[in-house]
Amino acid sequence: SGETPDETMMERLSADAVWACTTCHACVDACPLYIEHVPKLTDLRRNAMMETMEYPEQLNVAMGNLESGSNPYGFGAHERGDWASDLDVKIGEPAEYIY
Repeated sequence: SGETPDETMMERLSADAVWACTTCHACVDACPLYIEHVPKLTDLRRNAMMETMEYPEQLNVAMGNLESGSNPYGFGAHERGDWASDLDVKIGEPAEYIY
């Protein structure tokens, strides 16, 4: 109808709906109208986290780990390859990465 709604998308959707999406895109692939709403959901999440600090309580640990250890799992850089210690995986020499 061309009208702008009075409420924001976050107000129109429940927080549970926004955070329950796994962003697998299965619904986008199946949509007969080719509506790509997953990027909108990720934008809503990004805005909720960065602007209003509103996110599920379950993310507190992961967010704290990202701040302190640069990964959501809480492992230090020296432990990152430990998961492969029992595998037959060749470990190369340390390399310099440019980000």
